[in-house]
Amino acid sequence: MRDAETWDELARSMVDREFWQAHLERAHSDRFAEVDLPFRRQLEAVLEDETLSEGVMLEQADAIRDAQRAARRGLMLDLTIHAMEVGPEDPGIHVR
Repeated sequence: MRDAETWDELARSMVDREFWQAHLERAHSDRFAEVDLPFRRQLEAVLEDETLSEGVMLEQADAIRDAQRAARRGLMLDLTIHAMEVGPEDPGIHVR
C-alpha cells in the first residue's frame, strides 16, 4: 500500500510543476481540447445569457473555470500515472 501512495504522491508532485503541465498539454493537445470543449460551451452560454446579472454571470463563469481546472488536473494525473507505468515512448540511447 505504501508504494501506491508514493506513486500517487509523485504523480501529484509532477502535475504541480509547470514544465510537466506544459509538456502534457503539448504532447496531448487533442485530449485537452476534448476536456475543454464542454466548458467552453458552458461559458459561451453564460456569457450570451442576457437575463443574468453581471454578478451571477461572474459567479457562474468562476464555477465553470474551477470545474475546468479540476477536469484538466484529473487528465494530467491520469496521463502522468500512465507515463509512469509504461515509461518513455523513446527509451533513448542504449549504452553498454
